[in-house]
Amino acid sequence: MNRIKLFFNAYIHHSYHVALMVLSYTGLSFILWDMPMKKETVLLPYFLAFMAYTGVKLFPFNRSLTLRRKGVIGLHFAAAIFLFLMLDFFRMGAVVVAFFLTVLYCIPLPFASKSWRYQPPLKVLIVALCWGLLTVVFPLGVSMFSSVEGVLYFVQRLLLVFVAVLPFEIADLHHDEAQLGTLPQRFGVLATKKIGCWVVGLAVCLQLWLLFSAALPVYPELLMSFLYALFLWRSQPNRSPLFTLFWVEAVPLVGLLILIIFDA
Repeated sequence: MNRIKLFFNAYIHHSYHVALMVLSYTGLSFILWDMPMKKETVLLPYFLAFMAYTGVKLFPFNRSLTLRRKGVIGLHFAAAIFLFLMLDFFRMGAVVVAFFLTVLYCIPLPFASKSWRYQPPLKVLIVALCWGLLTVVFPLGVSMFSSVEGVLYFVQRLLLVFVAVLPFEIADLHHDEAQLGTLPQRFGVLATKKIGCWVVGLAVCLQLWLLFSAALPVYPELLMSFLYALFLWRSQPNRSPLFTLFWVEAVPLVGLLILIIFDA
């Protein structure tokens, strides 16, 4: 029982849950669009997400780490560099853009007093863009821009990621710094839930458009939209980490498993 608890704590607190969520989203894009999968294009988003969220948590890097934790981070970093060097030029560009957005999320520009994390409109936008770059632009490559449907798929992914962030902002309402200006801080919990449900509705409209115009099997993402709306509506401040960090971030994995089962 203690081993299970240790495994769960490591999974939640060491960014593995985020990395698995990004990996699941990437897998959805590959399978839905019937893109060829290689180890560098499938695994790299996982390592990049782990490194990015670990970096955001540890910044400004003045926290003491155990030797084991340093080893895990070092292995992930080495794997990310190795896989990055195997990419084509376009995918390298997508990774570089996501990297610089992450840096700007943590570190303010020379002429700015705050990083983009403390700019409310930019904070969620950067998170959504980074996820969109890694889970849509990266797996689809340059072919994403060859059709309107590819761009619409990218937009609906941004909307889903936006909604996925909201339960965490609600759960951290009483712990976040006031200057972060999260949606629950600015508009309240109920208004945040309503905004999120409207965004889910817009994402569903785009998913239905893709279903009927491009015959894209988006039923996993329709299910995910419903789950996100359900979890968002049940979100409360100080909610258990099991609810936010585990179940909410397991939604893309559920979608991926549904797609694999019915696509087999």
